[in-house]
This record gives sequence, structure tokens and C-alpha cells, in this order.
Amino acid sequence: MSDHAMKYVMLTGHRKSGTTLLHKLFDGHTELNVYPVDISLLYAFYPCWSRSCSSVDEKKSRITEVLKSSTARFVGESVSYNINSFNPDDFIEIFWNRSDVDHLLRPSEIIKAVAEAYCDYAGLDKSQPFLFKETSQAINFQGMVDDGLDIDCVQIIRDPRDNYAAIKAGVAGYYLNMNEDEKESLASVLNRASLDLDLAGDLSTDYHNHFSTIRFEDLATSPCEELIKLTERLNIAWNESLLRPTFLGHDFAGNNHHGKKFNGISAEHMGKWPERISAFEAAVIEGWMHRSLETWGYAQAYTKKEQRKALQEFYAWYNCRYFYRDSFGVDKQ
Repeated sequence: MSDHAMKYVMLTGHRKSGTTLLHKLFDGHTELNVYPVDISLLYAFYPCWSRSCSSVDEKKSRITEVLKSSTARFVGESVSYNINSFNPDDFIEIFWNRSDVDHLLRPSEIIKAVAEAYCDYAGLDKSQPFLFKETSQAINFQGMVDDGLDIDCVQIIRDPRDNYAAIKAGVAGYYLNMNEDEKESLASVLNRASLDLDLAGDLSTDYHNHFSTIRFEDLATSPCEELIKLTERLNIAWNESLLRPTFLGHDFAGNNHHGKKFNGISAEHMGKWPERISAFEAAVIEGWMHRSLETWGYAQAYTKKEQRKALQEFYAWYNCRYFYRDSFGVDKQ
């Protein structure tokens, strides 16, 4: 690995929180090196595959597969003045020329390896911050800091009821392919989004110079004001192009599960959760995440009694699905 001390900017948040939109607003910024897609290795290799693969060859094969699959979207695209047709094989060759599988077992090392290889491949100026996006990385922020990574994190916050509504819209056409139904998607929001929001509050206090938050609702309703504050925070120049999401210079029309295209920053689904999820689902989210809702300024619609009744019903399923073990129906030796 290079001894160059690169600066990193990480955009994160729970899935469907609006992080993709924020990422696409920075596309092409002249003072940043922007990785076009999710690094993906921070969930598709680390931590599950990095622990379960039994050999170096297995680890290397998995990493290669993830890199090739995640970059497939921009094969043949111009990624810099030096590379007008992205070739994943050439990029991956550079990655392995400078990386050792045994050193790719921590998020910080994975980030450094991808950033260095991409900058070398595309001929980018390494003195500029390397900006990347990855889902739910607040959990790894402390480890990155402890590892000495020079990193600023921006976490996007979204009303978890709207967040779940966006995920629920994709269950039939996408998440069921990964064996995740609506209740499991709801359980994921309750656990992982709740953790994301709690960590964001703590980290933005403890590391206020390196960890900041932006609410999706504020970005959607006051984009210019919020993005100016964010560019000042990151010490980069403001440009009107930040108001238009693009992907490698092409207009980006969104990634919602309805397949609906939008121009610019859309607030169309903001606050529409009453029309998109059931009262039961909303009451469960409010009951489980009421402190997070209060912390981030989201008003609750259901009474404590309604929330508790919904939680009782949901917990019956939740406990049976994840935690219950039959201590009565097994033979005791």
C-alpha cells in the first residue's frame, strides 16, 4: 500500500434513506475524487465473507467478484480525463497488484485499498479527498478513526416511517429475491436504522469536526441552503451543479422501487408514509423508535397505547422468528 495520507469523505445512512441521492449530487465535483458506486465490499465481503472464507483463494475470489459486479454499471463509461472507457479487469488488476488479501480484513484497509487502486487506475489527484458511499457505516466509524483513517462522515437522516415505506415498495420486486419479506424488512429498519440514528447523534457530538448529519427532509425542501452548509463543512467550493444529481456526468433520475423518474432533488414521497404503510407498521416504528423520532424532530401520530398494542403483536412474530428456542420439547440427557 502507498504511504500517501489520503483524505476520505464517507456518505452513509440506512438503505433508502436518500444517501444515493446525496452521493449523486457530488458527482463530478472538481475538488473531490468520487467513487461512482457503493464500494460494496463493506457489506458483501466484510464482515460475513471475510470471516467465513477458509482460504486466501476464496477471499480473493469473493473480493474480485464483488468488485466486478459492483462496477458493472459503468463499464465503458468515461471516469476521468485519463480513462474514457472503464475496464473492470484493468482496475481489478491494479487493485491486486497493490493489495494483499490478508490486509483486507478491516473496513479501513478495504477503503484505502479501493481508493488507492481507483485513483491509480483513473489517474486522479490523490491530494483531493476521496468521496464514497456505503450503507450503514456509522457502526464502523469509530474503528476507522482508531485505525488512523483521516475521514469525515456525513450521515443522511430520514423519517424511519418514510424510510420503511421506500423499502416496503421494493419487497415484492427486489427484497423477496433475498428472502426478505415485509416483516423482515420492518425488523431491519427497527434494528439497523435505530442503531444508525442513535449512533449518528452520539458521533456528531463526540466527533463534531468529523461527523455530521443532514436530514433528507431538509435537503429536499431547502437544497441550496443545506448543500452550501455541507460544502463549507467539507471545505470545498459551492457550485450550482450540486443541485442536479448526475452519474458520471449523465442525469440521474432516481433509484426508487416504483421505477418513477424525477429531475433534481425530489420531495414527492416525503411525509407520505400514511399512504404507503399500514397503521400497524407505523405504530410499531413509533413505539420502537420513539426516542429517535423525538431526537431528530419527527412528530408521532399514534398514542402510547396504540404503539404498545402494535408492539405486542409484532413482538409475538419477532420473538418466534429470531429468538425463541423450545426448551420443553427437547430430550434432556
